[in-house]
This record gives sequence, C-alpha cells and structure tokens, in this order.
Amino acid sequence: MQNSPNGVLEGGYNLTYGSWIFRPNAGMQYLDLNQTGFSEAGGGGANLRVGSQSSDALWLSAGLRAGRPFYSGDWTILPALHVKYLNDVIGDDVSVNAGFVGVGGAYTVRGVGAGRNFGIVGMSLAAEQSRWLRLVGDVSYQASTSQQSTTGSGGVELRW
Repeated sequence: MQNSPNGVLEGGYNLTYGSWIFRPNAGMQYLDLNQTGFSEAGGGGANLRVGSQSSDALWLSAGLRAGRPFYSGDWTILPALHVKYLNDVIGDDVSVNAGFVGVGGAYTVRGVGAGRNFGIVGMSLAAEQSRWLRLVGDVSYQASTSQQSTTGSGGVELRW
C-alpha cells in the first residue's frame, strides 16, 4: 500500500510584447511518499520480505514560457516553448531493505540517485474554440546529472 500527500503552488504572470506572450513563473511542490512493506507467499524460504520506505521531496522551480497565438476561423492556436529549472531542496535518496524469509539478514538496494538539480525544456500546443473548449498537448525533456526523461501529455478542457 502506498500513500503520497502532495502539494503544488505555482504562479506566473503574462507579459506581452507585440503579439508574443511571455510568462515567467515560479513555484514549489512537496511530495511525501510512504510505501508499506510486504512479504511474498508461496515460495517457502525463497519468499521475499521488503521493508517499508519513505521519501520526501521539496522542489523549487523557476521558468519561462513563450508563445505567439495564431487565429484560424473560430480557433485560437497557441504554440509555445518552455524552460524550467528545478531544485530538490530535501534531496532524499531512497533505499529498499529486503531479505529472504528463509535466510537470516537483509540486504539494501539503492538505485541511482535522481539528482537535486533539473533542467526542463519543452514545447506545447493549445487550440481553443470559444471559451468552452480547449485542446492541449505538451512534450518535455528533463535532465539532471544522473537521469534523463522525455514525457508527453495531452488533454481536453471543457469549461462552463
């Protein structure tokens, strides 16, 4: 079983320069991840017993989004580029303690640390029809000294 209280606070302000929109932003996010331990069954002495684990993270961020809207019929199309810097103030490294039920002792597994400083760059596309419908998509690349990832997301917003 796992629980992870999480809170996010982010703010920004749109600045215009001609038809361009620039949005500097800053924020913070807190995550408290707790996972209960477990034991396997059915394997006799080879059953694995894994201890509970807990990790905290507090990310501070600063970034900038820039885009220029285009208009096509009833639609407003907004392609944008974004960059963000994140710093993990707490920087917990997570390790897992485990052992086999039939053997005394335990061992510790520690994965590669995620790093404490991250850079994110990406691009997004939003298409809005009136104030009721908005389609969004985003692709972002995130890197630190020890990891890299690419994520994509999309959605539909219906407003009333």
